[in-house]
Amino acid sequence: MKKASILCIAVLLICLAAIFNFDRIQMWIPTDFSATEAEIEAHTAQQEVRYYYDSLSRDGKVAYNHILAQIRTHPEEIEIPPLKEEDFHQMFQALSYDNPDLLCMQNESQIVTRGAKAFFVPQYVCDVQTCNEHTDALHAAVQDILRALPATADTFTLELYLHDAVCARMAYETQDSGVGYNAYDALVLGKSLV
Repeated sequence: MKKASILCIAVLLICLAAIFNFDRIQMWIPTDFSATEAEIEAHTAQQEVRYYYDSLSRDGKVAYNHILAQIRTHPEEIEIPPLKEEDFHQMFQALSYDNPDLLCMQNESQIVTRGAKAFFVPQYVCDVQTCNEHTDALHAAVQDILRALPATADTFTLELYLHDAVCARMAYETQDSGVGYNAYDALVLGKSLV
């Protein structure tokens, strides 16, 4: 009877310790990202052109999708599968190149590992409201260009039209005038650094 009481108390103490340290314990349990296999297959099925995305590893694609789904709300961090440094840089580059309308992310970011979990920690250039305003203005500028797109032109003519339309909208700056290298600066402000 006494041994059973001691055992019950020990189990109770272990349970209480687990409850009060749940966050710490949870950090050592790897997250199951297998549900995102459907997201990867959905991108493939939609035949959405994401040139750089297609070159990523499975975990790189999972990280890309998780970040893309959440980044516009400016979270402090986004959980992703653990990636080697080289794979992380390849994924970040793919995310940036495939999505030129992600205006708020700086060109630098990092991956932080805590326990068995990895987190993407982005750096932002502006707040959410400013980012949304800039993104809306960029989309409007793109729609202006696309409205005048020749409907029955061949591929060369379409490419030439798009080239000329972008060039007509912007000028290169040779000095740092607060203008950057992004699509917003080029198509909305009409300036970009060389």
